[in-house]
Amino acid sequence: MERYMPPFIRHIVQSLTPRSTTPNLTPRIATPNIPEEMIIDSHIHLYPATEQDQLAWLTQNHPLHGQHSVEDYLAVTRGFNKRGPANVRGFVFVETDRKHDLKTEDFGYPLKEIEWLARIQQGLPREGDGHDQEHAKLVLGIVPWAPLPVGPEKLAAYVEAAKKAAGPSASKIVGFRYLIQDKPLGACISPSFIESLKWLGRNNYT
Repeated sequence: MERYMPPFIRHIVQSLTPRSTTPNLTPRIATPNIPEEMIIDSHIHLYPATEQDQLAWLTQNHPLHGQHSVEDYLAVTRGFNKRGPANVRGFVFVETDRKHDLKTEDFGYPLKEIEWLARIQQGLPREGDGHDQEHAKLVLGIVPWAPLPVGPEKLAAYVEAAKKAAGPSASKIVGFRYLIQDKPLGACISPSFIESLKWLGRNNYT
């Protein structure tokens, strides 16, 4: 029985699989042969202690207050595998709800989160970031925050800013997220929200 794989994860797995070519045919991606030991963590939240004051939900007394970066993630995964975290091929980072303001269109902190992820993916750590050069290969996908309620025109401008913040890591952005659980009833069925979702789909983002 074939294991289910979400489309964006399949895309990531295929990107890790060597391409094969057949004479007189368009190059195609070989069907991935996925080892049982290979793990792609498809939904992970990380943040450095140096930027935790940018999180909208985190307080001084919160159990998750403190450093939760790549080094901490790898330390935890070692507990599930006696051989170490070698079976973790990488992860898809999902945004952590950094502070923002839709009314004033202040999206600085979400963009700083993308810059931090880009530093991880490019192997350019700063003091306090909680990662090193060897961790660059772990970043297989990035799902940043995006202001879906503002409509497709402003969303498109934000996505361009997100790609600029990511720099060479922009190709790792596979989708965007906007949390709705704390928003007013009906927030996700407004015309602007729906049109933003359509725009993401047309531009191959989840």
